[in-house]
Amino acid sequence: MLRALAPLLAVAVLIASTQAAPVPKHLMRNNEALYFPTTVGTKWVYVLNGQNETTDEITAVEDKGGGKLVTVNGNSNDPTCWQVSGAGVFIVSMGKEVCNPAIPMLRLPHEKGAAWTSQSLNADKIRGLFASHGPEPVEVGAGKFQAIRVEVEWVQNNKVTFWYAPEVGVVKAGGGLIKELKSFTPGKR
Repeated sequence: MLRALAPLLAVAVLIASTQAAPVPKHLMRNNEALYFPTTVGTKWVYVLNGQNETTDEITAVEDKGGGKLVTVNGNSNDPTCWQVSGAGVFIVSMGKEVCNPAIPMLRLPHEKGAAWTSQSLNADKIRGLFASHGPEPVEVGAGKFQAIRVEVEWVQNNKVTFWYAPEVGVVKAGGGLIKELKSFTPGKR
C-alpha cells in the first residue's frame, strides 16, 4: 500500500516546492501611503499664527473616481471636499465654490523637485505654481513627522508652504498662512 502512495507523495512534494509565477505589476494593489486620512471622525487641532486653535473633522467619505471624496467640515458651515488617491491630494470644492478642475495640492507618487501648475476656473479663478520636496523631518506640537514639503505660489496672491505627512495630511503651513498641528486623532474604522 505504501508503494502505491509513493508516486502521489512525489507529485505532492513537487507541486509544493514549485514557486508561483509573480503577479503582474498592473494587477498588484498599490500600497503606497495616502497623504490625507480617509476615515470619518478623524480630527485635527491646529494652532493658527501661534495663538488661536481651530478644529477640523472628517464628516463624510465616499468612493469616487478611483479614490475617496473626503468632506472636512471644520469650524464653519462651508465644508471643504478633497479627492484623495494614489494620484495625490486635490481640493474639489471649498464651501459652495467648486474647483473645476480640482486643485492638485500634492501630486503622487512623489518625485523630489516635481513642479506643476493649476488653474481652477470656477473657484474664483484660483491659479498656482507648485513644487514638492523631501520628504523631510518636521516637528510640531502633535509630534515628529516625515513630510513632503509643497511650496505654492498663488498667482496675484501670496506664497504658502505646506508639509504633508502620510495618513495625516497637513502637519504644518508657513508663509501667508501659519498653522501647526497640535493634535491628531484618527477616526475609527
